[in-house]
Amino acid sequence: MKRITGIILMAAILFNAVTASAVDWAALLNERKAMISEGSFEIYYEGSVDSAPYYGAKFEPRGGVYFGCVTEQQADFDTKAGAYLTFLSGADRQTDMYYPANSMIKNGTAMGVVEYTAYNFEDFDLNSFAAAMKNLDNAGVPILVSIMNEMNTNNMQYDSARYVSLFRQAADIVHQYKNLAVAWTPIALGSLDKSFEEFYPGDQYVDWLGLSMFDIYNFMGKADTTDTEASYFMTGGYSWATNRIKPFMRFVQRNNINKPIAIIQGGVSNRTLVNGDIDWWAAPRLRNMYYDLIMKYPQIKMINYFNAVLAVPEAESFHFSGKPALADIVDEAASCGAYITAYGTQPRFVFRNAALAGVDQAENGYVPVYVQAYIPGSETNMVHFKIDGTWYHCTDKAPYKCLMNVSSLADGAHTVTAECGGYSKTASFYKSGDTITFGM
Repeated sequence: MKRITGIILMAAILFNAVTASAVDWAALLNERKAMISEGSFEIYYEGSVDSAPYYGAKFEPRGGVYFGCVTEQQADFDTKAGAYLTFLSGADRQTDMYYPANSMIKNGTAMGVVEYTAYNFEDFDLNSFAAAMKNLDNAGVPILVSIMNEMNTNNMQYDSARYVSLFRQAADIVHQYKNLAVAWTPIALGSLDKSFEEFYPGDQYVDWLGLSMFDIYNFMGKADTTDTEASYFMTGGYSWATNRIKPFMRFVQRNNINKPIAIIQGGVSNRTLVNGDIDWWAAPRLRNMYYDLIMKYPQIKMINYFNAVLAVPEAESFHFSGKPALADIVDEAASCGAYITAYGTQPRFVFRNAALAGVDQAENGYVPVYVQAYIPGSETNMVHFKIDGTWYHCTDKAPYKCLMNVSSLADGAHTVTAECGGYSKTASFYKSGDTITFGM
């Protein structure tokens, strides 16, 4: 298995290499500061699958999120994977999957995700790529192909026009096959002087928007990371998935791109070479990634965790080897009902903002509600719930779940209020028997 091992180091090179004339540093810093200073506090309920955004992309689920991981370390999770990620090396002219991916993807029930990596133009040969695509299609299972991923941090960034031309040719090859779809996958926070627009090949060439996005503790592995460095690259206390995705989501909104989004590679650092274990830091961010992220951005339809032990340790490690408590957080989320654990199946529900109209059905007299909370500067939050103004419940871990006992409420209009650290949100609902209607 191969992947870019220099996310942090490349960021450092780019940070130091970009000239003042290329970037308005003050404006960029202010923009990033505004992003990380923007709080978020919303109430959600369990909506129907068909209430999720849907774009009709190839292999896109109607609603819900594929729970995925790399094939090599999938055993760390108790939850069955709905997507398996593996890699083909363009530099090695690799034309088919190696073991165990070849067996797990071809013979399993998960959707396949293949990153065809090339970090230099000379790494990418169209003939080898075409042969690889033919072999992947022959596997007879749905496979999402991420072509030349992370282009905005590797050597391809220096000729974006050439990259776009090559991507389009490769996408045309992929689109010849019924079992394959195309993902375009930059790094969430890449070169400061490069826009996502420079590399986007166009809607007709892309089925899914992909993203590589990792929560990182130190900028370029430095224990003495400055606040400016941490702000530019959203590391340390600013490193939350719901923060780090913001520049990408602004790109999507600016260009009115209507595609499902896949976190093709994602992870949360839990150990650094200079700090050792940082499980305390990782735990709330794993919850942010697996709960808050999909609440806030329901167009996200897949998250693949990069749970891989690399032969040469990087400055920051993301795998769960020897850390079952962290893996348990992911398992808990993956089994909550909002994730998909086999291709072609549906989740039990999707998270829906309580400000939007929709119906939920009480089970045994209870209806769950949740809060998506990001309070700048706070590592942990205590969320308090009130029903019709009376205190009812509190919790200190995302997804900040409250099981409302609606059997004790009279039919009619009611409110649920969530409060935390000066933040407050009230949602109205109407009860009729066991049916609860939000967004009234």
